[in-house]
Amino acid sequence: MDTNALALPFNLRPMVLNDAPAVAQIEAESYDDAWPLEEFVGWFDYPKGLAAVCVDDTAGGTVAGFVLYERHFKRLHVANVAVAKLYRRRGIAQALLRHVANDALSRLCTRVTLEVRKSNASAIACYEQLGYVHKKVIPNYYEDGEDAIFMQLRLKKPSTGGRPVQRKSE
Repeated sequence: MDTNALALPFNLRPMVLNDAPAVAQIEAESYDDAWPLEEFVGWFDYPKGLAAVCVDDTAGGTVAGFVLYERHFKRLHVANVAVAKLYRRRGIAQALLRHVANDALSRLCTRVTLEVRKSNASAIACYEQLGYVHKKVIPNYYEDGEDAIFMQLRLKKPSTGGRPVQRKSE
């Protein structure tokens, strides 16, 4: 995994089943409409499901953040991403999303997509910093009736190994 984006003591690795309780805890502290533990356990049975965690090596490998994503033909879709409150504002979400973009390139995908609550200004700013662009608003997307913004990152292979490069919007 691409650990270059994180400063020590953080490390990115594939999520394993034993991470599910910690991931569910991060989810519960991050979202009012949190996924239950069973959703995270079930992710391992989902054939298109992929997942990574960021761990704090100085805290016994404590899970600091996670990303769940899935493959759809030439696209990876971020289904869920969150960082524990204690670890926010340290670049962990960006590192997890860069990992997804790099994984997309390695799988010959051309884009990464996600939905975000229209009211989540900090997440939208994070995604924009990484090159995601607004594609459309999805009315009443969330259970509480809030709209979602569908965002997309277009990718092309870098000429020399490095970070993914955003394509100009079409």
